[in-house]
Amino acid sequence: MPNYIGFSADQKLRMETAADWAKGCLDAALSVVFEDNDLFRGRLGKYITALGSGQKWGDISSLVMKTICSMKIVIDSDLYKVQLEPQANSPNTNAAMCSWKQDMTAQGRMLGTMQFDGKRMNVLEAQMGFVAKSGASKLSVYPLFFKLPFYALETQCQVQSFLHELSHCAAGTVDYTDGGINPYGMTGVRACMRRGKSAQNAENISMFLATFA
Repeated sequence: MPNYIGFSADQKLRMETAADWAKGCLDAALSVVFEDNDLFRGRLGKYITALGSGQKWGDISSLVMKTICSMKIVIDSDLYKVQLEPQANSPNTNAAMCSWKQDMTAQGRMLGTMQFDGKRMNVLEAQMGFVAKSGASKLSVYPLFFKLPFYALETQCQVQSFLHELSHCAAGTVDYTDGGINPYGMTGVRACMRRGKSAQNAENISMFLATFA
C-alpha cells in the first residue's frame, strides 16, 4: 500500500477504494488480453485507433498492452505516494501526477529497455532506481477529486482519474494539447483519435481501462 499523506480517515478510505478498483481494472484488462485478444482489440477500438498515427494497428494494440503492464507493475509495487494538496495550488485540477521521466518511460514502453544513469536497463529497474535516489513519484490529489462520481463509464470519475494519473507515471502518457485540443473527457478522447494520438493520451487509456471495472 502506498503512503497516503494529508487525508482524513474517510478520504483515505475513498482513495484506497479507488486504487483497488483501478487495480481490478488492470487485472481484468490483462485477463482479456491473454484469454481473448480479439475481444480486447475490439473493445480497444472504441477509444484508441491507429488512424493518423503512422503505425499499424498491431503496433498500437501492442503499445497499449505494454502500457497496461507498466501500470500493473507500478501499482503492485507501490512505487508512488498519494498526497492531498490545497485546491488553491491548482484551482481546476482534481489530480495530477508527472512522469518521473516521461520521455524515458515512453521509450521503455516501446523498447522494453532504456538508458538510466548511463546504463541500459528495463523499465522496472529504472523506476526502482529513480525511487531509491529521489523518492516515490507523487500523485497529487485535490479536493475536486472527491466531488467526482466514484465510478461512471465514459466520464471523469475517481477510478478513471486514478488510472489516468497512474498512466503518466508508469507509462509516460501525456495530456495531448497540440493544436488547442482539450484532451479530457470523451470529447478529448475522440479528438485525440482524430489526430492519431490516442495511444499516447492518458484520457484515452484511462477511459478504456475503466470499462473493465
